[in-house]
Amino acid sequence: MRIRLENVNKAFGTQQVLDALNLEIEPKKITFIIGQSGGGKSVLLKHIIGLIKPDSGRIFIGDTDISTLKEKALNDVRKNFGMLFQEAALFDSMT
Repeated sequence: MRIRLENVNKAFGTQQVLDALNLEIEPKKITFIIGQSGGGKSVLLKHIIGLIKPDSGRIFIGDTDISTLKEKALNDVRKNFGMLFQEAALFDSMT
């Protein structure tokens, strides 16, 4: 499935983490996300799987804009993903 982010913005307080981010990942393409500590890599991945909603912008998985989905529909989209965060960072998103 194609992954596409359009003008995605995310801030935590006064810290702007994603700033008008545009990204497209083609189906079956291996993509690496690298950068400095605190640069927004985990925030980006959490947006792609719907753990975090953008302040503005849209995120598409295939033809579906996941930034507007309710939890049940989002869980159906998440079934297409496998994700492992370094040092168990996923656990800070769990209830």
